Amino acid sequence: MVNVSAQVIDYNKEARLVAVHVIEKNVGKIPIKLKKNALTVTIKKIPESQPLGYIDVDKQPVFYENKDFLKRYDEQTQIDPDVEFEEVELFALPRGLYRIEATVYLPIDDLVNGFTVLEVK
Repeated sequence: MVNVSAQVIDYNKEARLVAVHVIEKNVGKIPIKLKKNALTVTIKKIPESQPLGYIDVDKQPVFYENKDFLKRYDEQTQIDPDVEFEEVELFALPRGLYRIEATVYLPIDDLVNGFTVLEVK
């Protein structure tokens, strides 16, 4: 299970500091070992001028992507059963509306993801 949340902090005239919180929880019965490139955070800006109706955010270009969120750890990250693991990263973003998605690639050739939508004022 992956939960994503974010908070906006005043930074400077052009950008705001966005703290992205990613919580991975092992809801299974066995430990999960994640490689250094197992967690990807993708930020897409939602355009302001869209017609009314469904907005396919998946078709929007990537504004920023980090494919090696766990690189700071020397070894694989292990998440034991029923344990949460939280990562917090900072991004400087201009004003706008964003979709922030976290994807965890599991060692069993599967993935889990979560996302949030954030307005940066």
